[in-house]
Amino acid sequence: MTDTQNRDELVRLAGEQALLSRELRNLNADQQRDLLALRNLPTDMVLKTDWHAKGTTLLDRLRDRQQQMAIGHQRLAELAKLTGIT
Repeated sequence: MTDTQNRDELVRLAGEQALLSRELRNLNADQQRDLLALRNLPTDMVLKTDWHAKGTTLLDRLRDRQQQMAIGHQRLAELAKLTGIT
């Protein structure tokens, strides 16, 4: 590869890294929101009839998001090694 191609690839990887980092921040914010909703679930048990379905949905989303975040952090670590940007 030429120097220009190497630079272009590095810029592409750095851009991917930045987008992934932002996506992980958004996933983390969603995760925190759902954790708070889960903590408030006992109140919903008293006030709402759909508390069980809501709790199950929250747990499913938390599990799925946790998997997404684990994969994202692994990819972010790989990109950091390639770009030298942490």
